[in-house]
Amino acid sequence: MAKTLTHKEREQIERFEIQRQKKIYYDSDKQLTLPRHSRTYYDCYGHHAKDIPIEGRILDLGFLVHHGFDLHESVRKYKEDRPESITSCIPQTFEFYIVYMRYGETLHFINSILNKLSETEIIQLFIDEVKLRYNDVEFRVKMADWKDEKLIEMSNGDKATFNRLITTTELTKQIV
Repeated sequence: MAKTLTHKEREQIERFEIQRQKKIYYDSDKQLTLPRHSRTYYDCYGHHAKDIPIEGRILDLGFLVHHGFDLHESVRKYKEDRPESITSCIPQTFEFYIVYMRYGETLHFINSILNKLSETEIIQLFIDEVKLRYNDVEFRVKMADWKDEKLIEMSNGDKATFNRLITTTELTKQIV
C-alpha cells in the first residue's frame, strides 16, 4: 500500500522541484542566462515565442530580473546582429507582457498609452512591474489584478494622473 504524503513532505517535494526548475536559468559558468532563444522573449510575433505561453516567458524574465539579470543589456545585445524589421517589435512585446501581468490579456485600452513610451521606458516599466509581482519562494508572477474601476477611481477624472498610473507602477504597488 502506498504511503500518503504529509503536508510537510508535499511542501518539501514542491520546494525541491522549484529548485530543480530554477537551474535552467544558469549557464555552465553559473551566469544568469535566458533559458531559451532570446527571440522567444523579445519578438512576440516570431515562431520562437509560440513555443512557450506568455505566462512562462514572463516567469522566466521575472526570475532573471529578480536575480540581477541586466535585461536592458540583453536586449541591446539581441539587437546588435538583427535587422530593424525583427527588432522593431521589442517595445510591443514588453507592452504585451505588462498588459498581461495587469489584466490577464495582451490587448486592452491601456496599450494606446503604453505604446507612446520609448523602448527603454517600456522595458524599464516591465522590470519595475515584474519585480513587484515576482515571488521567488513560490516561483510565480502574480497576474491579472488591475481593474478599470480602480484605475478610473484613482485618477479622479484627471487625464495626467490617469496616464501616470498607466505608465508607472504606482497602482500595482497599491494592489500587490
